[in-house]
Amino acid sequence: MIQTIKTRIKKTLLSRRPASGSHLWPAALLLIFMLLSSLYWRGGVISDVLSASREQIFSQHQYWRLFTTLGVHEDLVHFGSNSLLFFIFGYLLNGYFGALAFPVLSVLFGAVINAAVLYYYPAHSVLVGASGVVYWMAGFWISLYIFVERTHSVGMRILRSIGVVLVLLVPQEFQIHVSYLAHTVGFFLGILSGSVYFGFAREKIRKQEELELPPSWLELEGDEIWNTVFWEHQDSKSLH
Repeated sequence: MIQTIKTRIKKTLLSRRPASGSHLWPAALLLIFMLLSSLYWRGGVISDVLSASREQIFSQHQYWRLFTTLGVHEDLVHFGSNSLLFFIFGYLLNGYFGALAFPVLSVLFGAVINAAVLYYYPAHSVLVGASGVVYWMAGFWISLYIFVERTHSVGMRILRSIGVVLVLLVPQEFQIHVSYLAHTVGFFLGILSGSVYFGFAREKIRKQEELELPPSWLELEGDEIWNTVFWEHQDSKSLH
């Protein structure tokens, strides 16, 4: 006779602290971004090869610009507005999901976002900055948070995610020089790619969950739990 008991998930992958040294990758990339921005602000020949426009990408095929323009910012204010969220989400993604999530996928999708946005821009409009990849990282993290953090209900996870979006991602005012198309493409592409990533990593992620059993069952382990929870004892005692 099959018997069941109710259990709840006590811990998940996200219950522990991010891996040690997870701050190093986002810090290193921000230093590179600062260097590229400084070169861009100085002007001259080097500055001219860092930013990206539709003409340069799709007509002149200068594809390296899709990557270098991630680190180029209009000014210190622009750099600062991207840096904080870039560091936070980079730290979280690397700390919980490893170098594949950040920096590898983050940088690659940053280039993809730049290409997608520039395709719809006028030929000589220039796109600079890491805001597109920041929104991708946010969408990627939110997607994985909803799938992974099962210590809370689905509704609670969604509400918390909406709160993050409203507080951190929705602008307080609209500015004409900001590429909201890059923000939108980045965020929804992040949600999609985060879902795909979870599909491939699901088994590995689920293995790090820890169940909370009723007190009377805590002394059991391994096959004992399986046999006790799912199969009636031979002496037909009821389960409580």
